[in-house]
Amino acid sequence: MRKLIRILAVGSCLLAPQLPALGEEMSTEAHVYPSGASVTFHVKVDRMREVLLPSAYDRDHFEVQAGEGTLRGFVVRPVKLPGWVPPSLEGQAKELRRLEAEIQDLSSAVAARAASLKGLDAASPKDPKRIPGWEAQRRELHRQMMGWSQRLSALKDKAQVLKDEMARLSPPGGDLLNRVTIDGTGSIKLSAWTDHASWRNRYSIRITGQRVQLDEELSISQRTGVDWNGIVTCHTASPRDFNQDQQLSPWVVDFRRPAEASPRALMMKASDSLQASFEASQADVTFAAHGRVPGTGEEVVLRSGSMSLSGQVELTAMPLLSPVALLTVSTSPLPRTVLGGDANITLDGVPTGRAMLPPTPAGQSLRLTVGRASAVSASREERLTTRGIQGDRAFVKGTTVIRVSNGLERDVRVTLKDRVPVPADDSIRVSHRSSVPEDRAEDGILTWLLTVPAGGSREVTVEYTVTYPKGREVNLP
Repeated sequence: MRKLIRILAVGSCLLAPQLPALGEEMSTEAHVYPSGASVTFHVKVDRMREVLLPSAYDRDHFEVQAGEGTLRGFVVRPVKLPGWVPPSLEGQAKELRRLEAEIQDLSSAVAARAASLKGLDAASPKDPKRIPGWEAQRRELHRQMMGWSQRLSALKDKAQVLKDEMARLSPPGGDLLNRVTIDGTGSIKLSAWTDHASWRNRYSIRITGQRVQLDEELSISQRTGVDWNGIVTCHTASPRDFNQDQQLSPWVVDFRRPAEASPRALMMKASDSLQASFEASQADVTFAAHGRVPGTGEEVVLRSGSMSLSGQVELTAMPLLSPVALLTVSTSPLPRTVLGGDANITLDGVPTGRAMLPPTPAGQSLRLTVGRASAVSASREERLTTRGIQGDRAFVKGTTVIRVSNGLERDVRVTLKDRVPVPADDSIRVSHRSSVPEDRAEDGILTWLLTVPAGGSREVTVEYTVTYPKGREVNLP
């Protein structure tokens, strides 16, 4: 590297380096990740070229390749240039220079009128016949000065607003720049990494009858001070198996154990978790487009797809989680992968809020909560819990009463979900009995499909029994 620096230093003495003009644009290729981006600038070089990039680009992660030209070497140095304006803000800087020039002219004009007024006051006439003319002249000068002063104040306020906006949109690092000196010929590729870029998904879901319209957009932003103009590719990991929809988890009954785990056990758990997360992020899904992304942090929205699906809106009551029934929708299988993200929901033309769309692979149905049915409620009451011993086994018996009420003027079909304990040990046995046979029971989650009459209610009573070896304790209330 020292040898390369010496070579470039000698070269710079023989040939003045080419500095890109302020705002000169280079074509780019950007690979954007959820946090950060790798950007390649295509630079035309004639023997020696210096390129200035804001310090929003990491100085330790520059790479220069020959591309279609010839590369002999390059050096990256920090340099501070007071007053430097990022190319992305050149339009605002030009307007600010115009305002400052107008402010200077008006300031001179106001000062000149003030001097004229002062001179006029010093030469006030003694002759009564001349006083009316003198007063008229003074009023006109004063009117002009006040008008220009008001205009001057408005211009100063406008200039300050513009300065504040430029400060807000400027990249981090201010006038500390990266000076990249390239020794070569032809088209050279200059690649750099920045942490100041990101993209995210956002969705719009419109449900009408049994049709579900799903629109997907990508919001891309970067605040590096340099506009990107070229191919932009957004990358993300494969969809993970998580769901923000409210779901009941199994009620696991186990023997009571010490509250604190050993340090080794904690380390093993952390290691397993990290490994699982790393494996889940190996695959990549990309979206590519050609366009401009401003370097001021403003979001650019890219329409990335639209799907027309069939779907069925259902009422789901889970009194353990919510006192009112939830409106849920299940769609037909997706034609392609949905990456997941924030979604705005509209049901029959009425906005019902937002939901977190879960990552869902192609071929699977999408299920999510799209609103609340405040007229349909559900309550849950633990009426009786008894404990005892029978032979060599202890037992716990419980009774739960669930009520679903319908405040609408029509019958409704409600999916009711609740749970009973699930044993975590072979010596623990669980049985249950429901006053209304459940339609499905899986991992202790009981599901009923109930028709609740208009203005009426339905009640379900669940009795459960947990038995276990005498002398042990289980983690039940």
